[in-house]
Amino acid sequence: MSLSGVAVKTAAAGIRRSSAIVLIGLAVMGLAGCDIDWLDVFDPDDDETATSDTTAPVADTDIPGLNLAVSDTGFTTTANAVANGIDNRAPFRSLSVNFQASADDSGPDIRPTRAIFYYNAPLMAPLIAADPRAGLDLPPAVLVYQTDASDTTLTGTTDNTSSTADDGSADVGVGYNAADYLAARYDLDEAGDTLDAYEDDLARLAADAAGNSVSVTGATDGITEGEGITRQTSDRSFSDTVDNLQQAIDDRDDVSLLGQFDHAAAAQAAGTMLTANNDPAILYVIDATDVISRLIAGGQTVAVDLPIRILVSQNANGRVSVYHDTAAYLVARHDLDDVDDAVDTLDALLDDLVEQATQG
Repeated sequence: MSLSGVAVKTAAAGIRRSSAIVLIGLAVMGLAGCDIDWLDVFDPDDDETATSDTTAPVADTDIPGLNLAVSDTGFTTTANAVANGIDNRAPFRSLSVNFQASADDSGPDIRPTRAIFYYNAPLMAPLIAADPRAGLDLPPAVLVYQTDASDTTLTGTTDNTSSTADDGSADVGVGYNAADYLAARYDLDEAGDTLDAYEDDLARLAADAAGNSVSVTGATDGITEGEGITRQTSDRSFSDTVDNLQQAIDDRDDVSLLGQFDHAAAAQAAGTMLTANNDPAILYVIDATDVISRLIAGGQTVAVDLPIRILVSQNANGRVSVYHDTAAYLVARHDLDDVDDAVDTLDALLDDLVEQATQG
């Protein structure tokens, strides 16, 4: 399967990077479109008493920069509609992450929650070219989640499918980070037309899947440029930095690489470049099931900013930077509850990975 503009590499045991980092993005395109359920077997205790999370009903959501449509159908139908809507926009493809199925049976239960990445290279490349940091939020994740308080089935079934009735009675939402959110967080003044196209495209995708128009759920007035983003300058070359990051991921038992998006390779495949020098930029999407599940249990909308994302980028002067969202920012933006331990765990994890990538 050929995927124009997208470089996705699915996680596998024992993956080791070669030194030819620039070629990896193009070599792994064929795996796009896979639905990653993360666990081959999920067998919750049938007698388990479900607990309620703190996620607000979809119609009451008020997250800054999160645009949302309330679905007319149940979770499974809605999630499938999003994935099909992306697949029908060939050659663009989805990478789906099923957070409910991935939740460890020793951790918190979470309601049906899925993030479906949508990479449209001609649309994304001008935004990343305007501000390389925008590659941290691109490709966007389309979030599908259920908050029905009457549903007490919070865990997945043994075959990793959704356990909820698909009868339209569930409180299901389809959301994404709005163009206004990107405009507030990054310097995208030179990409105004592209931002409009970005919003039109995602709003249409969400509305088609939900059967309802998209609403702006929270104002972005309080979001400042660069807010919540940590940057670490690397002491090493771009290729050494990404090699070190890959090695750091491989060396840990509690994390794995789900996918990577080679923004420069994607732009080239779409007939453009991020910069005149075609400076490289790669986004890493990383699974850390335990901490991710604990964060989502504090509020499902945080899944629109998950799994963990680390961006490695080089500018025209050859400076290599590593970017990621701070845990505190995710907590504040999504008003997460009772996640202090998860925040400490995520901070330590990110510090370790970035230190090894930039200094190891």
